[in-house]
Amino acid sequence: MKESYKNVHRAFFRKTMNIWILLIISIIVTFFVWSNSKNYYDTRAKNVFMSHVNEDVDHLNRQILRYETVLRSGVAFFQGSDNVSREEWHKFVSTLQLNQHYPGMQGIGYSKMLRADEIASTEKQMRSDGYPSFKLKPSGMRNEYSSILFLEPMDKRNLRAIGYDMFSEPVRRLAMEKARDTGHPTLSGRVKLVQEMETDIQPGILMYLAYYKKNLPINTVEERRIAIEGFVYSPFRMNDLMRVIALKDPDINFEIYDVDHLSSRNLLYRSFNKSSYHPKFTAIKVIEINGQIWHIHFYSSEKFDAEHSSKSPVLYTVIGLLVYILLMFIILGLITSRRIMAEKSKELISHKTRLRTLLNSATDGVHIIDMNGKIIEYSPSFASMLGYTNDEMAKLNIFDIDPKFSIQEILSAFEPLPEEPITLETMYRSKNGEFIDVEITAQKILLDDERYIYASSRDITEHKKSEKELKKLSQAIEQSPNTVIITDLAARIEYVNNAFTASTGYTLDEIIGKNPRFLQSGKTPTTVYIDLWEKLKQGKSWNGEFTNLSKDGKEFTEEVTISPIIQPDGNITHYMAIKDDITEKKRAAERIHYLANYDLLTGLPNRSQLNDRIQYALNDAKRNAGEIALLFLDLDRFKDINDTLGHSIGDLLLRELAKRVKKLLREEDTLSRLGGDEFIFMLPHTSTQGAAFVAEKILDVLTQSFDINENELNVTASIGIAIYPYDGSDPDTLTKNADAAMYEAKQKGRNNYQFFTKAMQENASKNLQLINGLRHAVEKNQLSIMYQPQIAIAENKIIGLEALVRWEHPEFGNIPPSEFIPLAEDSGLILSIGEWVLRRTVEQAKKWLDAGLPETIIAVNLSAVQFRHPHLPEIVTSILEEFDLPSKYLELELTEAVAMHDPQSVISMMDRLHAKGIRMSIDDFGTGYSSLSYIKKFKVYKLKIDQSFIADISDDLEDKAIVKAIIRMAHSLGLRVIAEGVETTDQLAFLKEELCDEVQGYLYSKPLRANDYELFVNDWKLKH
Repeated sequence: MKESYKNVHRAFFRKTMNIWILLIISIIVTFFVWSNSKNYYDTRAKNVFMSHVNEDVDHLNRQILRYETVLRSGVAFFQGSDNVSREEWHKFVSTLQLNQHYPGMQGIGYSKMLRADEIASTEKQMRSDGYPSFKLKPSGMRNEYSSILFLEPMDKRNLRAIGYDMFSEPVRRLAMEKARDTGHPTLSGRVKLVQEMETDIQPGILMYLAYYKKNLPINTVEERRIAIEGFVYSPFRMNDLMRVIALKDPDINFEIYDVDHLSSRNLLYRSFNKSSYHPKFTAIKVIEINGQIWHIHFYSSEKFDAEHSSKSPVLYTVIGLLVYILLMFIILGLITSRRIMAEKSKELISHKTRLRTLLNSATDGVHIIDMNGKIIEYSPSFASMLGYTNDEMAKLNIFDIDPKFSIQEILSAFEPLPEEPITLETMYRSKNGEFIDVEITAQKILLDDERYIYASSRDITEHKKSEKELKKLSQAIEQSPNTVIITDLAARIEYVNNAFTASTGYTLDEIIGKNPRFLQSGKTPTTVYIDLWEKLKQGKSWNGEFTNLSKDGKEFTEEVTISPIIQPDGNITHYMAIKDDITEKKRAAERIHYLANYDLLTGLPNRSQLNDRIQYALNDAKRNAGEIALLFLDLDRFKDINDTLGHSIGDLLLRELAKRVKKLLREEDTLSRLGGDEFIFMLPHTSTQGAAFVAEKILDVLTQSFDINENELNVTASIGIAIYPYDGSDPDTLTKNADAAMYEAKQKGRNNYQFFTKAMQENASKNLQLINGLRHAVEKNQLSIMYQPQIAIAENKIIGLEALVRWEHPEFGNIPPSEFIPLAEDSGLILSIGEWVLRRTVEQAKKWLDAGLPETIIAVNLSAVQFRHPHLPEIVTSILEEFDLPSKYLELELTEAVAMHDPQSVISMMDRLHAKGIRMSIDDFGTGYSSLSYIKKFKVYKLKIDQSFIADISDDLEDKAIVKAIIRMAHSLGLRVIAEGVETTDQLAFLKEELCDEVQGYLYSKPLRANDYELFVNDWKLKH
C-alpha cells in the first residue's frame, strides 16, 4: 500500500514538474521584458520633457533680446535728437507698432535724472506740455530723483506712472544704478507697477537702458555716473508678458522666481493652478537675463505624463503571464486528455482538444455565443482584453460588454452570404468601465446541431488613436499660418496648404505639378539656391530666406526651412518646405536699424553710425599710412534762433544747412549730426591743408543767408579740426579733440576754425577735473565767501558789501570765479552753489546785525541760470525767513548782458522780486547793449559801472565821457550809481566831482573774510 502511494506521488511530481519550470522561466523573462520596457519609455518621455524645457528657455531668451533691441533704438533716438518732445516720443513709439511686433511690452518710457533744484522747472515744463496736474511723486527730500516724463502708448494705466520717481523705490533703483554703471540693459526684480489698478494686479518687472549726456566720456563707472542723463525703460506685467510669449508645450507647467528659493513673495509667474498631483518629471533652469537671476521650475502636467506613458510594460507582463498560462493549459490539457481518454470516446476527446487548442492559441479575442447572447466559450486573450478573470468571464453575457449588441442585426448581416464571415466595428466596455474600439470578424457555426456565432475581436484602440492623430496632424498643416509645400525629388509640387494659396494668390490648378521657381523675384542670390541643393542632396535640412513674388506681383520675404523626407529604409522620397512670411518683421527691423543709426531730423548718420565709419576709415588709414580729418562744427548763437523764432524754424534751418554743406563733400566723406546744432565731418585721405580748405569752404557757404518760412536767417559757425594720426587714434579721442578745438574757435571770436593742440587737451582735461571737483566743493568746505566794502562818497561811510565766492582747489590752488563760474553754469551746478552762497551770506548778515555792526546792504551776484529759475523769488524769500533777515538788507546783482538777453522775461522776474521787497541792481553796466526803453522798466535802484571804464579814467577821455553819461542817465532815471575797481585817489576825485554816489575797490579795501571785515569796521570807526 505504502509502495503504491510512493509511485503515485512520483508520477504526480513528474507530471507537474514541467509546469513549475515553465512558471519560473516565464516569471524571469516577463520581469526582464517589463523592466527594460519601462526604462526605455521613461527615458524617452524624460528626453521629450527636457527638450521642450530647453526650447522654452531659448525662446524666452530670444524674446527678451527683442525687447532689449527696442530699448536700444529708444536710446539711439535720444542720442540723435537735440531735445526730444512728448509728441516726438509718441511718433517714435508709434512707428515701432508694439502690439504687432513686440507684444507683452506695456510701453516704452523715458525717466530723467533730476537734482532737487531742477524739480520745480521740470514740473512747470511738464504742465505746459499737456500734463496740468504733473507733480513728482512720491514727495520728499532725496539726494537724487528719476522722474518718468514719457511713457507710450499713453493709455489709462500708463498715465498713472507719469511723474513717478523710480529712484524712490529700492528694487527699481538697484536695477537703474546697475544699468547706469554698466551701460547695458538691466532687468529689475519683482515690483508692483504703479500702473496697477484695484483689480487684476500682477507681478511686474522693468527693463532699463541708460542714456548719457552727449560729449562726455563714459569709459569708466565714475564717468558714466557723471554723464548719466536718464533711462529708456519698459514695464512688463508678468501674466500678460507670458501669455504672448507662448512657450512651446502648454502641457509643461512652470514657475518663475527672481531669487533662488521658492516663496510667493519672489514668485514672478505660475502657469498652472496648484494641485495635489505629483509630476513625474521636474527640472530647474537658472538663467541670467540682463543682470537679473531667474530660477524657472518646470513640471510635467498630468496630461503630459499620461500622453507620454506607455502600457507596453504592463502589456508585456500580461503577455508573459498569458504565455505561461497558455503553456500551463497545454500541459494540463495533455495530462487531462490522457485521463479522459480512458473514460470518453476518441471522437469527443479529439473535438474538445481541437476547440481548446484553437481558443488558447488565439491572439485575438475569440469567443462563442449562443442565440441568447450567452458566452459559452472564450479565449484567454478575450478575457485579458476586457480585464476579466476566467471566473468573472464565465458569468458574463455579450450584452454586458456590448450594450448595443443585437442578435437579429448580426443574423441579418449574414443574409447575403450565409456561409461567409462578416466584419464590423463596435465598442466593448471593459471591466473598469472604459470603452475600447474593436474590429469583429463573425461567422455562423453549428455545434451538436445548435446554431452559434463564432467571433474573433481585435483591439483597434491604438489604431483608431493613430488615425485621429494623423487627421489632427493633417488639419494642423492645412490650418497652419505658415506656408507648407511638399514636392517630389524633381521639385514638382505635390501638395500645398491653404496658407500657400492665400499668400501667393495662385489656385491649386495653377500650382500642382509645377516647380516652385515660378515664385522667384530674381532678388534672391543664385548662391542661395546652390547651397540649398547641396544640403538637400546630403540629406540635411536647409534654412534661409527667399524674396518672392505673389501672383499680383507683390514682393514678399520668407524665412524658409526645407527638409528631405526620409523613409525607414534610408531613401529620400520627397522634400518639404515650411515658409514664414517675415516681410513686416524685416521692415520693422530695417526701421529700428534706421532709428539706431540715422538722425530723424536731417537723415544724416548719427553718432553710432559715425563711429563705425570712423573706425573703418581708421583701419584703412593704419594699413596704408594715411591721414583722416575730423571737423567738429557748432553753429554760433543758434539758441537765439530757437528762443526767438521757435524750435520748428530752428529744425528747418538745420535741415537746409545739412543739405547745403553736404554738397561740398566727396562720396567717401561722411557728414553726421550729433544732436542740437553740432555736426561732424569725417574726411578720409585728408591732410591738414585739405581739412583747412574744406573748413574755409564750409564757412564761406554759410555766409549766404537762409530763407526759412519767409525768415531771412544769417548764421556763422565755429569749427574744430583733429587729424589722425597726430591728434588721436580712435573715434572717441579724435571727436573729443575736435570738440576742444571747436571750443577754442568760439573763444577766439567765433566764425573761424582752429586745429587741435595739446594745450587744448590740457584745458579740457583740467575743466573736467574742475567740474568733478565742483560737485563736492561745498561739502568739502572748499568754497568760501569774501566781502568787499562799498562806501558812500558824500557821507564817507560804509553803506554796503559785495559777497564774492572763492574756491580753494586742493590741487590747482585758488581758482578765479571767472574760470569756475562758467563751468558751474554749463554743468548745471550753479543753482546749488548759488543757493549756498545766498544762504551763507544772509546768515552772516544776520549775525553782523545782531552783533551791532553798522546796518549795511549785502549784494549777491546772480548768474543767468539762477535768474531764469521760475521759483527764484520764493527761494530768496524762504532763505530770508529762515534767518529772520529783513529783505531791505539784501541786494541781488544781475549783469547787463543777462538783463538784455530776454528783456521781457527779466522785467517779469524783477516785478516778482520787487513785490517781495527784494532790491535789484545792474552789474557791469556799460559793457552790453542796453536799451533805455527797457532800463526805465526794470525795477532796479542802482547801476554799477564796470571796472574796465574806471581803470584808465584819469587819462582816457572816452572812458571819462562814458562814465559821465552813465551817471547822468542813472540820476535822470532816479537810480543810484556805484563804481567798482576804484584804486587811486585820482579816480575817486573824478567820481566825486561827477556826483557818483558810491564806490568799491582796493583804495578802501580788498575783499575780506567775515572776521577781517569786523576788524575793518572797528578800524574805520577809529579813523572816521
